[in-house]
Amino acid sequence: VEAVDDTYVSSGQRCLTLRVGANPGAPVWEQPVGGNQTIVMALLRRSNLTLVATSSNPYASLTITPDPANPLVFGQYLSPSVQLEGRALSTDTATRSLVTASFDWTPPETHGGYSGTVCLLAKSDGGVASRLCLSISVPKCRYLVNAGETYKSIARTFGLDWLTMWGLNVEAETTEPPAGMEILIARIYTVGHGDTLASISGEFGTSVTSLRRLNFELSSQRATRSLEVGSEVCVFPNTCTD
Repeated sequence: VEAVDDTYVSSGQRCLTLRVGANPGAPVWEQPVGGNQTIVMALLRRSNLTLVATSSNPYASLTITPDPANPLVFGQYLSPSVQLEGRALSTDTATRSLVTASFDWTPPETHGGYSGTVCLLAKSDGGVASRLCLSISVPKCRYLVNAGETYKSIARTFGLDWLTMWGLNVEAETTEPPAGMEILIARIYTVGHGDTLASISGEFGTSVTSLRRLNFELSSQRATRSLEVGSEVCVFPNTCTD
């Protein structure tokens, strides 16, 4: 190349060496290790997962976004992407591009029994994407105690009777379970032949509304009148019934 001004004074020729590297392909997920993951989360407890993707092209601009085919739901949150490694100038020394973000969710109290998939895309500015899917489940009928909580306060959170809840936890020595302990908020019932939400609610002196609140997969119109034999239903019994 040669630069010439308006008086035709030349800077002299300068030579540039151009190298065209091979296409590095789609970004690679480094975290979570092993790619697609199965994650078990607890009711009302925040879970945070760090996500990291890289490219062997140090000049690539990377982002992590939700997959439009699997949008985030029920308060699930993906933080903005932050690129921690990469080159902006030829004098920069990075040997790769690296981007990070975090997935965050606190399952609501009505999501016991939830099972769903969250898919994310790591994309380069060239449009090449790599997909990561997280299979998320939330056990029903169980709760991890936080510091300072009591059976009274926990039952109030779920709108349930605390004495009944305390009684369901037969190993409980006090009304103040230790932080980190997993307790039952209700009891598990195994569905038999002919069982329906109405028959189960009648047997335990509770309501269909209560069954739906304690079993995410039974909420709204997701549940049919006939339940799958052998499946488990979280039931809070009314101990005051005859």
